[in-house]
Amino acid sequence: MPYLVRRCRRRAPETRNDILSFRRSVSHSEAFDSPASAVWNILIDWPSIVDWMPGGLISHLEIEGTGVGAVRHIITHQGVRIAERLERADERAGQLELSILEPLPWEMQTYNAIAQLDELGPDKCSLRWEGRFELSEDGLAAEALVQLLGKSYRLMFAGLRQCLSAS
Repeated sequence: MPYLVRRCRRRAPETRNDILSFRRSVSHSEAFDSPASAVWNILIDWPSIVDWMPGGLISHLEIEGTGVGAVRHIITHQGVRIAERLERADERAGQLELSILEPLPWEMQTYNAIAQLDELGPDKCSLRWEGRFELSEDGLAAEALVQLLGKSYRLMFAGLRQCLSAS
């Protein structure tokens, strides 16, 4: 299933701290032949990403804290450092939210993602992952980041699917 790209703003850029910023978003959705609780348990197990994210994309992981507020410090196989904080986890609503802390990679000024998990039946659910970010410039760099995040989301979903089939 193709991912959705949406420009959040269609007006002149906003000024934040004397920096022009352009908001963008990218999302990906898929259905899983698994209960929502099984997908939730994988997503909320913050350190387990190193086990299910495919292709050796994560070369190093350190966890700081537990539950909401926990930060996972990731180093990708390309040496990119990413610190993701779990901002919100509401199992009843099937929502998880994370943000990337400073310094942000790929010239992003902000990044947050919201996962929405919906039960479709006893052994079926859907997951929608939407990332929103701001850059100081629009154009080719923004399009390249949209492509990169879309690829990352597809790989993430493939890893989730593989993890679910192994259990």
